[in-house]
Amino acid sequence: MEIQGIDAWWLLLHQPEQDSQSIIGWLAVPVQGKQYIMASILMSDGVWEAQKSEILAILSSIEALDMIELVKKRIQGHDAAIAMLESISESTLRPLLGFEEWRLIKTKQSGVSTAVDIGYASISIEEGYAHEIDEDHMDESAAPEGIVITVKSRVIPNPDIGLIVDTRAQYWISWDGKEDRWWNRVTRSIGKSRTIESETGIRSRPGIGSPNATLLVIHEDLMASTIEPLFKVTISEPWLPRALVWIIGPMLAQDKSGSHYVWSTFDNVGEMRVVLRTDSIVLEEDGTKTITTRFGEGMDVMKTHIDQFGHLINQQQVGGVILTGSTEEECRRIWEPKGLW
Repeated sequence: MEIQGIDAWWLLLHQPEQDSQSIIGWLAVPVQGKQYIMASILMSDGVWEAQKSEILAILSSIEALDMIELVKKRIQGHDAAIAMLESISESTLRPLLGFEEWRLIKTKQSGVSTAVDIGYASISIEEGYAHEIDEDHMDESAAPEGIVITVKSRVIPNPDIGLIVDTRAQYWISWDGKEDRWWNRVTRSIGKSRTIESETGIRSRPGIGSPNATLLVIHEDLMASTIEPLFKVTISEPWLPRALVWIIGPMLAQDKSGSHYVWSTFDNVGEMRVVLRTDSIVLEEDGTKTITTRFGEGMDVMKTHIDQFGHLINQQQVGGVILTGSTEEECRRIWEPKGLW
């Protein structure tokens, strides 16, 4: 069998059994370094006869990647991320002050042509202090120490049961990008019943005796007064600060097409963990840009389309979630009549 122009070997065996008959097969595709990609199938006679062409088409679509090229690209992305992070300073962050963006959150089910509104969110950037994320302690006697990104959202993931998820968060990062803090609070309510969870994160700056920065994250159930085990990890460079995850659009808006970043970052989807994140930029014909994001070695999980200034046009996430750039007026027009503004 020919696979992407490569001569491969294909072995198919018919296995008669007492109750049924089955088909088992193996495909071997030679790759560089005297290695092989192996694929196998196991199915009944009926499935093979009914979907033989589809199965062969899937096997024929296998592509042998160049491992040397992949390693080279990762190193390039690693170096680009280091250069980007080292360029962070007050002069590069100050132009972001005053940035404000509203987003509509939609979901699109498989096989359905139209997306349904399920929520909205806002993001804003101001200068501020590390301790400003602690609402009970605020000292404005000194000059601001960095920027604060405020994120607010309301999502109604299941209108049938009346579940409302409200999130409010603030993320501070120092002018030089070497340390950041954040807190977020998530309130889930159905009628008069509700649960409240909070998360606090602190990334410390490297110092004498501590050449590597550390990240501490505390997750707490405020209703049950319980705290999960402390998440603590030593930072591996290059590290994408949590604060910059929310403003990756304006941060990368001026980058050239083909820019490629590979960095580690904190993620709390499902569980608290450190993940390897890859962001690749492509310039579109109309001057806008698309940022494709992947976590680990898996598939692309997010495509973010931004305008020339970094404002969101749309973002497609796995699971059918779609975010579109909007305005406060538009979000209010949709959600105020529903009593959810």
